[in-house]
Parts: sequence; structure tokens; C-alpha cells
Amino acid sequence: MSFPQMLPVLIGILIIICRLPGLIYPAKFQKIIISYLGNENLMRIVGVWAVLLGSLLVLMWEFYVDGVYIIFPIIGALLFFVGISFTWMPELIVHKKIMKFLNKMQTNEVRFFVLVKILAGVLFIYLGWHY
Repeated sequence: MSFPQMLPVLIGILIIICRLPGLIYPAKFQKIIISYLGNENLMRIVGVWAVLLGSLLVLMWEFYVDGVYIIFPIIGALLFFVGISFTWMPELIVHKKIMKFLNKMQTNEVRFFVLVKILAGVLFIYLGWHY
């Protein structure tokens, strides 16, 4: 297994590990996410990491095989732009869009969104392992 094939597998494993507590303890997970979004410095650090990961996914486009691997540069570009926006304007994004939505969510809705993200992680693992 080459590095471009291993990268989606690692990203999928990280997605599953980071989202699994939200499936088991949705109320605590929601409080942690809200407290994270309240700290602008932490959001900027995570934004820089998202920029680096997105750049890595985009710059490795020539190593991917044709077909379903086109999704990884697209996800990398989205991560790059989300990371830039989190780095430069965290207060605008959080207070205008995300916090209103997170404060209204019920525990079943939190579980649903976490389950969708876990399934996306499983898809990443599948694509990296079988293609």
C-alpha cells in the first residue's frame, strides 16, 4: 500500500476516533464542540491544521489513480478554504452561522450528524483500502 492510498485510510481512522464519543455521549460532545467554537485561538490553530491537510490532499493529486480518487483533491480544496476561513475570520463564521445551529440541536440530531461523519470515515477507509 503506497502513501497516497494510506492517507485516506489514516484520515478515515482519525474521523472515526474523533467522532465516536459523539455517538455514545452526544450531550457532552455537543458541549465540548460549543466550548471549542467559543475559543478563537484554538479555532485558528485547527484552521492552520486544516489548511495543511487540505494542501497535502490537493498537492498529491498526481499520485491518485483515476476514478473515485478525484474526490480527495476536492475534499482537500474544501479543507483548504475552510481552514483559511477559520484562520482569518473565526468570529464571523462561528457567531453568524454555526453557534445558532448548534445551540438548537437535540441529542438525536447530534447522534445523526456524528453517525454521518463516521460513515464518511468508513468510506474514506474503504476507498483507500480497495482502490
